[in-house]
Amino acid sequence: MDNVQKQVEELMSKMTLREKIGQIIQIETHRLMQEPWDDELSEEEWLRIENNLNHDALKKVLVDYNIGSVMSGGSAAPRSTVEGWIELIGTIKEYSSRTRLKIPIIYGLDAVHGFNFIYNGTVFPHNLAIAATWNPHVARVEAEITAKQLAAVGVDLNYAPGLDIARDPRWGRTYETLGEDPYLSAQMAKSFVEGTQESSRVMACAKHYIACGSSFNGKDRSPVDISERTLREIHLLPFKAAVEAGVEVVMLSSVEVNGVPVLVSDWLINDILRGELGFEGIITTDWGDVHKLYNYHKICRTVEDAVVKTINNGIDIIMVPVDLKYADIIERNVENSRIPLSRIDEAVERILKAKIKYNLADKRPIDEAKANSIIISDEARDAARMAARQSIVLLKNEEKVLPLSKDVDSILVVGEAAACRRHLCGGWTMLWQGASEEQLTGGDTILDSISSKVSKGTKIQFIDNYTEKEKIIEAARASQVCIFVAGEEPYAEWFGDSKDLRLPDEQVEMLELLHKTNIPIVTVLISGRPLLISQIVENTNALLWSCLPGTEGGCAIADVIFGDYNPSGCLPISFPRDISQLPCVYNSRINTAYDPLYPFGFGLSYTDFEYSNLSHPERVYGNQEFEVSIDVKNTGDMWGEVTAQLYVYRQYGTVTGPKKQLLGFEKVFLECGQKKTIRFVVSPERLAVLNEKMEQVSEHGIIRIEVGNKFGEIEMI
Repeated sequence: MDNVQKQVEELMSKMTLREKIGQIIQIETHRLMQEPWDDELSEEEWLRIENNLNHDALKKVLVDYNIGSVMSGGSAAPRSTVEGWIELIGTIKEYSSRTRLKIPIIYGLDAVHGFNFIYNGTVFPHNLAIAATWNPHVARVEAEITAKQLAAVGVDLNYAPGLDIARDPRWGRTYETLGEDPYLSAQMAKSFVEGTQESSRVMACAKHYIACGSSFNGKDRSPVDISERTLREIHLLPFKAAVEAGVEVVMLSSVEVNGVPVLVSDWLINDILRGELGFEGIITTDWGDVHKLYNYHKICRTVEDAVVKTINNGIDIIMVPVDLKYADIIERNVENSRIPLSRIDEAVERILKAKIKYNLADKRPIDEAKANSIIISDEARDAARMAARQSIVLLKNEEKVLPLSKDVDSILVVGEAAACRRHLCGGWTMLWQGASEEQLTGGDTILDSISSKVSKGTKIQFIDNYTEKEKIIEAARASQVCIFVAGEEPYAEWFGDSKDLRLPDEQVEMLELLHKTNIPIVTVLISGRPLLISQIVENTNALLWSCLPGTEGGCAIADVIFGDYNPSGCLPISFPRDISQLPCVYNSRINTAYDPLYPFGFGLSYTDFEYSNLSHPERVYGNQEFEVSIDVKNTGDMWGEVTAQLYVYRQYGTVTGPKKQLLGFEKVFLECGQKKTIRFVVSPERLAVLNEKMEQVSEHGIIRIEVGNKFGEIEMI
């Protein structure tokens, strides 16, 4: 028996039933700000409670009820300074030390793109942007820095990474995903988990298990009706990678899959997650999801039935988020034997193991000066700027309009988003639905960054209102080039669900008018997902897609526009031509039409790359690992980075599979004229097929591989 297990067993031998139940309940910080609590308050009302801890509430929740975890999420994040977070979390943890057994709480936070709830802090690009870098090292660095910052104020659990696979860009959480491909997402997932948990101070949480991104018509939390094949081929791999990387917590999806809410699916939780994937950590619900079994999914006649079903299905932590009656319900149902005590013990054992492993009881008082130096740091800003740079995708560059000269005579900059930070950061920034402009003080806007790049003699005219048509046209006729910034307003979750993926009409109409003036136009599209941009493409000379790049995004965009950085991002998600193409994904079934405006993996550069010498075996046994190699040379006149992408096409099989499948990728830096050999090692598992019985098997036949513009065939024996 190891030391952690001994400590767990010793603690559990001393715990009363009520103390054990407290470990399973998670409350949100606003429940600690009012006592007595008004049960009639709506969620909207209690989120507006004054953000001051109430000592009677602290005593009742943490001491009397022995609640074992506390969280802040989205609009519930109650602090915005380093000092404020230290005071808040420190006070809460001090109260937990007043309990009989002094078991520390877990404090959780949705730091989904950096520590995104701090004035003057660094907000990293969102997940989809990190996927656009095609560089797992970028994900790891972000995760390491974020974990270090969270630990500095006392946060123990980060509700990240989001591992949903995006299958319909109308979904308002598309930017929280790592794109449409399971393998790319899995590689990023591994890096996020390892980076977060490297120092054993902050736990990662893989969410939202499972298939959240396949909800009907892209509506958040609407029913998911997919085959087991699709679930396994598309949605499972990122969670498998997270589990193999040692993720401590998995958060369940709020959706129902094939008529069964994930929360109570024995097959998804116990057969697959616990059984097949071997996950031994903590399983938690999402916000208020137990209650939704009663009032939304309507599979339970009472909240009490919903609690019993949830606990008995193997869930370890219930995010309630304010109702302490859940503890009373669990106690009553243990005493009447509807919930076995063994199930409570199992959950508590997992929770205590994590608390001991991450030394939650041994965290020393936090030094505010040191915490400030960690959070408001050049290290974070530099890493976020590099992440933002690498995430920018060059979609069009007609007649090599980009990069612009820094000595250009005059520039017209159009669009409100050019002078705003909130558009760069999107939702889940300071607040759930995104920050006000006044709340964001870190980083420079696109306009400020452009101004700092150009020579002193360059004249810059900025017009923020797209509807000032005559003024914009007049300015265009007097300018040498136009930088047009288009995009969406910030949003989160279902508030971002879209019916048509259209940009505002005034943006499209203004760009069409500008195009008629014959001024060269560079369009910067800032959005958290693919939009319908055919008209944008037709009316612009160069097009950059920057997916919610964060507070350093303005600088990064200017770096690319003026050639201080050569764009290297590639699309982690397809851009459809029109709404009729949805779902528009590259790895759909054989014989499914795929003709996007811009395909998965696409991205231009300011230089040129040449692929040669594709090498691979002619024959491979089904259980044999093999290597594919290729040479890549920079044949252009500027240094650059290129992502070599290895794909497989299966010509025939016993079942239909994806028409094209990503097998591997590697991003490399090349000076002008430099050549490198890239090697991919392909494991048998990557080529295995799910047969009719959902068994992974190797099949004989010819496969076709593709890297760049080179192809080869391999006989699988």
